[in-house]
Amino acid sequence: MINWFEKFLLRRIIRHSCPHNGVPRTGEEGERIRCYVIRLNRADEYLLYVKEVNKKGFSGTHWNDQDSKSYPASVPFSFMNDVSIEIRRYIGFWHFKYSSILKCIFHDWTCINRIPLVRDKIDQFFFNRRDVALKERIKTLQILVKKHLDGKSCSFSLEEFLIILHGSESRWMSHPDGMKIYHGAELLLESLKESGELQGGNDHYELTGKALITLETYEREAIRHEQMLSQSRHMKWLTFALIIVGIIQALVAYFHK
Repeated sequence: MINWFEKFLLRRIIRHSCPHNGVPRTGEEGERIRCYVIRLNRADEYLLYVKEVNKKGFSGTHWNDQDSKSYPASVPFSFMNDVSIEIRRYIGFWHFKYSSILKCIFHDWTCINRIPLVRDKIDQFFFNRRDVALKERIKTLQILVKKHLDGKSCSFSLEEFLIILHGSESRWMSHPDGMKIYHGAELLLESLKESGELQGGNDHYELTGKALITLETYEREAIRHEQMLSQSRHMKWLTFALIIVGIIQALVAYFHK
């Protein structure tokens, strides 16, 4: 059950609710956004997008997956025993998820949730001064296969792929060449799809068995190439040693005349 103080805090949060038509996640709008989203969930089921807290309970909208439409709905306070509150705090390209009203307010008012933003700005400063090149196909496959074997990314979207490469959503979005990075990653995924290492598309990619074959072939060729380089280096040293021996023999022969 929610007490009067939590209701008071929720009403203050709702004053700064995010736009109902969606939270911008790119461009200047995404960088400037400062808002909250409050949802009610039961187990893993989404119940209500909260727009108002009144005397009887929560009111807002419920999204129906069957017809892809939202409808007005409400949840009385008396039904809150098995219902949980989820608060998402959006600050620029970052968002923080809370299951406690007091924790959300505490982190917000004490600016604890600004600490990763400051750290990220420092990292971003150095990141922006590096040239961002397209990841090589093999290195990309190695990363994706490792994630797949760890059970973390059986399937992924283009945005999730960018997070895998660069560490966070805000990293590539905040880069001066962010759109170039985005389109480069898109081309790279399509290239891997065309050669058979990926399947799917339309922002939903999956690895195929050919990814392992490609990596195994590459590793064999890399080992063979390294062996050839090693043999080449040995031949150079052997040739150099033979030249030294030949010079010594010539000098010995010259002084014994």
